[in-house]
Amino acid sequence: MKILQAEQTNLPPIKLANEKIPIVKHIIKDEEVGSINEGEKLIPFDLEKVIKLFVDPHSANLTERHIHSIKKICQTYKLGFIVRDVVKIVKIVNILADKVEIDLTYIPCICSLLKIFQFPFIKEKSSDELVYETVLTECIANIGYLFRTPNRSVREEICNCVYNLITFENLPKVYADLQRASKNFIHKIIKKSDLAETLVKSLALMEDDTDLRLRMIKILQKLSKDEDNCQRMLNADCANRLVLKMNQSSDEILFRSVDILWNLLENGDKVLVAEQLNSLGAINQLRDAFLRQLLQGYSNYDRQLRNDILIISIQLSQIMPQLPFIETGFAKELLLFATYPEIKSHNPLTKNLKLSTCYEDFELKKLFFNFAFTISRNPMSYQLLSESGILLALLSFIKPIEKNRDIRDWTISQFEELQLHAMSGLCIIIPILMRDYFSCHGSNRLLTFLEWCSKNFDDYTGYGNSFHAKGGRGTKKAQLKYCLRVIRSIVTTSNEQAIQDLADQDALSILLNCLKQYSSSDTSNDQIDVEIQADILFILTCICENDIHRKELFGNDGVDILIELLRKNPQTIWNGLGYQRLIIGAVDCIWQTVVGCIINEDYFIQKEGVFYLLDILEVSPKSMQNLILGCVLDLSDNPRTLNHLLQWEGKDNIKIAHFLCELWRDEEQDNGVERDENGIILNTLKPLAPADNEDVQIALPSHLPSKSIVEVSENMRAKIYGIFCKLGFNDLSGINNQDQLTLCIIENYLDFKLSEVFKEINIELQLDGIQPIPPDQEALDTILRAADDRVLNVNMNQKLLANTFRQQEFMQEKEFYFEIKSNFSYKEKKIQEWKDYVSRVSKYQILMNCKEKQVTSIDDSRPPERDPQPYETLHNLEIPNLAVTAFAGPYIAIDSTPAAITGGRLKKIIYNQ
Repeated sequence: MKILQAEQTNLPPIKLANEKIPIVKHIIKDEEVGSINEGEKLIPFDLEKVIKLFVDPHSANLTERHIHSIKKICQTYKLGFIVRDVVKIVKIVNILADKVEIDLTYIPCICSLLKIFQFPFIKEKSSDELVYETVLTECIANIGYLFRTPNRSVREEICNCVYNLITFENLPKVYADLQRASKNFIHKIIKKSDLAETLVKSLALMEDDTDLRLRMIKILQKLSKDEDNCQRMLNADCANRLVLKMNQSSDEILFRSVDILWNLLENGDKVLVAEQLNSLGAINQLRDAFLRQLLQGYSNYDRQLRNDILIISIQLSQIMPQLPFIETGFAKELLLFATYPEIKSHNPLTKNLKLSTCYEDFELKKLFFNFAFTISRNPMSYQLLSESGILLALLSFIKPIEKNRDIRDWTISQFEELQLHAMSGLCIIIPILMRDYFSCHGSNRLLTFLEWCSKNFDDYTGYGNSFHAKGGRGTKKAQLKYCLRVIRSIVTTSNEQAIQDLADQDALSILLNCLKQYSSSDTSNDQIDVEIQADILFILTCICENDIHRKELFGNDGVDILIELLRKNPQTIWNGLGYQRLIIGAVDCIWQTVVGCIINEDYFIQKEGVFYLLDILEVSPKSMQNLILGCVLDLSDNPRTLNHLLQWEGKDNIKIAHFLCELWRDEEQDNGVERDENGIILNTLKPLAPADNEDVQIALPSHLPSKSIVEVSENMRAKIYGIFCKLGFNDLSGINNQDQLTLCIIENYLDFKLSEVFKEINIELQLDGIQPIPPDQEALDTILRAADDRVLNVNMNQKLLANTFRQQEFMQEKEFYFEIKSNFSYKEKKIQEWKDYVSRVSKYQILMNCKEKQVTSIDDSRPPERDPQPYETLHNLEIPNLAVTAFAGPYIAIDSTPAAITGGRLKKIIYNQ
């Protein structure tokens, strides 16, 4: 073949040594080379004949022929089944499974077929995966149904088959010119089948066989990493089946069962998992597993497994707080461990319990705290929490951190993390156990710790190693932040005894000193600093609310701090660090600590606090304006506030009246109230309601406010009306024509609102089928009629004002145009005078004519001449033969040639001599 090619290409013949021609004894074809590299060639096999051999009545009992045919199939498909033949193979396997009930000699045949089934299917075309997807899904499901076969060997092979299909391990070479199905495809059809559900149900058949049960749990562990498989497993009550039997076998089964539970909680329906474990038996199994690992475990593996079980228990209590943790005693034991070693106990469970400073034991301590926090969501646990002393154990961490600690205790970084973790939990526990809080002197502990956090009298710096210590590395910010959160959770309970206890222990001065330290700082505050200041303002607000004595204790020092906060650049609201929350806290604090106390109000007004509030109101977003307006309205009860309101000037020198009118118009525009371009009322039936507002369709209960009443608190119009009632509606500076039209509506806001309320009352009476007595009906009709007349009068007044303003604008426009015309007439007159002047000085005849006209005009202007008296002497006032039109005198002014023509001042001309 090569010699022919050489001749065709005219290549010179190859000369061999000794002129001997080599003899090729073995010739290998290209097809055989490919088969060595790719695998054996698949010989087609007619499976229909095999099925007929099993089904045909004449050959149904030929066992030896059946076994021989199965061996032949296994020999043919030893590298894996073709996709198009899988259905027939599964059918043969099902026939064999039915025959096993009668004849056990078919068991090796089933096992042989299942051994080949563990290899991924082989496809002949790329489209086989798409074409046979549904069929193969059913086939995989049928493989799972074979667990009904009461034979250990068959079940073991099924486990091996499914496990290898999932893992794709130990795969032989594929047939020549063929490919195996992809791993994703195999996982897809397993996911779509009910194999996972079947395996869970089959666990009940393996209770006595530990090894086989372990193999099935391994498979379920692999399958539980997918969401669809988890849902199918939960449909078969997987969580309950696993937990009830996880302590009756080896530790490996316990470990893998815990891993499956974790995957079910992570990938499946958490609520469904909790419902399946909502039984005394399941919780008892979790309890026994945890106690065995806690008290008998000694290795790091045991500690990790112990922590995993506790985490699962905590997650279950979060999902469903009513799980029987309390009934089984599991909660009581966990709370006992949570208080150890802070509270000494003679319980035998804590006798041999030793927690070291290793990572797993440290995490266990935090998990004990977490369980206490989550179980507190169940009201049945309040008594148990009180008896366990968990509050005292948590409060024992609220103390200054000492650097010189016992080496047997937690390290400094660990103690800091536990301290922050405990304070985060105290925010939940203290409002529940207020009686225990007072018995433990909680206020004294918290304020002492707060004072330590706010002062830098020692060189302690935080480690910042945990989630709670974020942003607190090198400082005490994390401790201060969580201490304030605990106090905030106390004051939000509105427990007057707790608030009074804080006030009696000088909480106001400590909080004000801490706030002053941050508000007067020159460095830019970060997000944690802003959060700390906002929490302090909120606590001060709750303490001083509705108590004049505490407001007086707040005093001038507190007002100075509030002024310092308001004086900051209002644009910082938009910087993204939470300054909006800080400003809201400051306004709320002013409302509760300044308003209502004459001393604080006068000092606040003296420090120009009203100006700062209005400056913030002008630049603040709409969500904050309602709150600030309410504070300004309450401050306006003080007569000194009104002068500050009238003197205030905002951007572009706008006044308070114009600014409030703009707010009113913006509010109505946002609500969709019908107004024309000038602000005149369009809908006289509903002058304040939005255009899309519908009438009342059902009668509301008596304890629920109507839509008109709710609207008063939801927008700013009522507050703007209240401020104008203090300022007055007349003689306001800085308003324009549109503002005057808006003031017509604002002035009658209360009448319009009463009209809305009475209309709602009338509609509700009609819906309830109630007919008022004649005097009441007459009074109601009179009120409604008077309200409608009021709206019409306001609408008419607005139109008259608008017409007047249009006429004024028209007159102003005419005056403006007349002024423009006058300016142009004056310019034309000056131009004409210049032309006359040029013509006079250019032509003598024109000059003389002008002179004659001038003389004639002068003579005409004089009175008639009379005869002189003898003693009178008349002098001629004119200079004769004067050829100028200018009036002669001792001095004469001559208009020189314009500089634009000469190019500048005239220069001296030198003539050449």
